[in-house]
Amino acid sequence: RKPSEGIMSPLLYRRSIIVAIIITIGVVVMFARAIDSGASIEYARTVALSTLIIFQFLHLFNARSESISVFQKNLFSNKLLILSMVLAIIAFILTITIEPLKWLHATTSIEPYAIFKILLMSFAVIVVVEIDKAIVRKFIAPK
Repeated sequence: RKPSEGIMSPLLYRRSIIVAIIITIGVVVMFARAIDSGASIEYARTVALSTLIIFQFLHLFNARSESISVFQKNLFSNKLLILSMVLAIIAFILTITIEPLKWLHATTSIEPYAIFKILLMSFAVIVVVEIDKAIVRKFIAPK
């Protein structure tokens, strides 16, 4: 960033708002769909929490660069990030599968097809940020 800019650049502010909107919509939609399907409130909350977590995991890869595509960066260039993400995913899985942890976190088990739907929804953050990065590369910061 430029030394004259604050901690967050205007691009980062804009991107943060875009990502917040996408994640919020995705979490609310997944929660509402679970409720509409007749699921319990505990199940719907677990689906919403899982959606939020998966969105954040996927957005980690977006956040590695303001303009370079997530598909152009080496996925394993930051080994510490990958390790911490793997550990967080393990913790997440344990939280929705192990009874004492389910009780502690007020979660419940969710079906594999629900995880698939959550993954599909969560990929929206990659799609939207990739579009924004393409706009940045083409119009805001041309080379």
